[in-house]
Amino acid sequence: MQHTKAPYKFSTNWFWAICILSQFCIQSNAQSSIKKIQDSPQKKSDTSRSILDINNSKLIKKANSILDSNQKKVNNFILEKVNKIKGAANDQANKIVSKVAPLEIEKPLPYERLLNTKYTLGRRAYQNTVSQFNFLFNAEEALNENILKARNEYVDDYTTLISFYDYDLSTTAKNSIDSIIYRCNANIVLHDLRSNWVDDAYLLLAKAYLFHKNFDTAGSILQFINYSFDDKENGMDLPIGSNLRNTKGKFSIATAENNRFFENLNVRNESMIWQARNYFEKEELNEGISLLQLLEADVIFPKRLYPFLNEQLAYGYYQMEIYDKAAAALEKGIENATDMAAKTRWYYLIGQLWQKADKWDKAYPWYKKANQYAVNPIIGVYAKINMISIDSKNGNNAWEDLAYSLEKMIKRDKYKPYADIIYFEMAKIAIQNNVYSKANEWLIQSIKRNVSNLKQKQKAFELLGNINYTNNHYTLAKIAYDSLNTVLRTNANYETIQARKKWLSSISLNNKIIEAQDSLQTIYQLDPSVQASAFRNWQKWAKFENESLKDIFTDKTPNAAKKNQADNDAINNFNSLNNNASFNNNSNSDFYFDNKSVLVQGKQNFTQKWGNRTNTDEWRRKTSASMQFAANNSNSNSLQDEIVSGSANKILTTDSLQANGLSKDKKGSEKMDEKENSYEMIKEGSSYIKSK
Repeated sequence: MQHTKAPYKFSTNWFWAICILSQFCIQSNAQSSIKKIQDSPQKKSDTSRSILDINNSKLIKKANSILDSNQKKVNNFILEKVNKIKGAANDQANKIVSKVAPLEIEKPLPYERLLNTKYTLGRRAYQNTVSQFNFLFNAEEALNENILKARNEYVDDYTTLISFYDYDLSTTAKNSIDSIIYRCNANIVLHDLRSNWVDDAYLLLAKAYLFHKNFDTAGSILQFINYSFDDKENGMDLPIGSNLRNTKGKFSIATAENNRFFENLNVRNESMIWQARNYFEKEELNEGISLLQLLEADVIFPKRLYPFLNEQLAYGYYQMEIYDKAAAALEKGIENATDMAAKTRWYYLIGQLWQKADKWDKAYPWYKKANQYAVNPIIGVYAKINMISIDSKNGNNAWEDLAYSLEKMIKRDKYKPYADIIYFEMAKIAIQNNVYSKANEWLIQSIKRNVSNLKQKQKAFELLGNINYTNNHYTLAKIAYDSLNTVLRTNANYETIQARKKWLSSISLNNKIIEAQDSLQTIYQLDPSVQASAFRNWQKWAKFENESLKDIFTDKTPNAAKKNQADNDAINNFNSLNNNASFNNNSNSDFYFDNKSVLVQGKQNFTQKWGNRTNTDEWRRKTSASMQFAANNSNSNSLQDEIVSGSANKILTTDSLQANGLSKDKKGSEKMDEKENSYEMIKEGSSYIKSK
């Protein structure tokens, strides 16, 4: 095949090149001519005029416009070539990468496909079932477990107004809520948003933050539920308080419920009650009470939530110290209690609230219910004590009758494990009537009968020391204060207790010497024939008091050890039933060093028997000089060397000696000089006291 030769065409580029070259030549000639003209000053004016003529010539203007347009075309041509090269390189690189790397397909997110996905009956059943039982159920169990831990750790003081709830948010805040947050978020994000349990997930998330003391976050979520899950009119929000919410002439902020059996209830109404609880925890009491009062007056607020509403109303009034309204509201919300233990606790609290409001007649039936249905026997004990107090107040009975009624409780097997509490309350009644001898007796009995309640024992020691210090019975006061091993700085009398513990050793020792000297002076004034006998009897009496002091807080009744062990077993059995076994390992441990009450009791028994000894080897060797000095020093300050104030403060007088069978008429068996005999007895007696 022959190739035809195409006719030669003059390229347009050559044409433009010639034009540019000619323009360059013209400009160079013009510049040279201008320079020559400038060199001759006579022709400056003509030169400037000629330059203007050249620049204004049509040929030059045309050439400049052609050059500008041609430059743009050249630049565009070059850029197109460069872009084509880049595009080809990118295409080649993409082909290579696509062969090696996996294909990435941009898929729409699950929530973006919801509008194009039909919500069929099968899909509805699957989404609701998985959301409810796979995510929400486990999240609720985790939250309930955190609350149960806090309930098991919480200890009530039934001698004062107990707290509203049997747990502390400071304890629940220590537990992790990560699993709850994860499950709630997963339930919302991973499942169909048209599920019936999305609002429940938001509410559970808000409750978790509330119990974790993140009140701001909880309030934001509850506010979101309030607006997002409200009724809508043709797809538009219904403003709260507008005429669109006017129902039978009354405005409403609640969401109406149709009470269908198979329909999941909207949690918006419940979330508003939790919002009020969140206000209370933030100490915004007026906001919380106002919200609850609006819900209470709402005509369409569901009746099923009234117990919860009244519970929160009672909580708000409780924090505002309006006790009569708190008691009345809690009576209506008692059915919202978690279990029977919480319900009987609220029975007792209602009685306390009515008692605080000086309405004893309304308090009595609630104390009776608490005593009758108490799962925790301690609640039953205190409820019975308050019932007896109310009966005594209404009947104007003497305090002895009230104490006798309480003492009869101890004889019943039901209340024997809590004899220490009953004796303590009896002592408080005696103190109110200024009968301190009975108060001392019952407080000592309370300490003796105390098995494992260390907190109650410390309260008894503190009260025993206080009343004896006030009545100048320093010996027994020192014993009581020395037995206070753990005094918290939160105690209102902390500084007073520490000061008394510091100086009572010196005060009691000096007081003991003074009393002994007074007794010896009394013996000295007796007839010489009976002085020796009186002195020996006084020595026996002082020794007996010192020996009895060693076991002043030990129960010496027959089978006391068995009874104490039985009482301890009864209390431990109750603890194991009332608390979860997994959270009560420390308190029920059989290992000696895991039981704090046994350790404290053992330390006290050791101190009473051996004194305050230094931590050195061979401490039992009496021949050791250092140990002997430590023993002498501790003997002057230890518990067993003091005399109980009830008997030690009885200074020996002539009348007391006659009461013990010693009189001036009795003949003495020894005949000694009066002065020598008296001097030796006083000297010996002083040495005896100091050595003891």
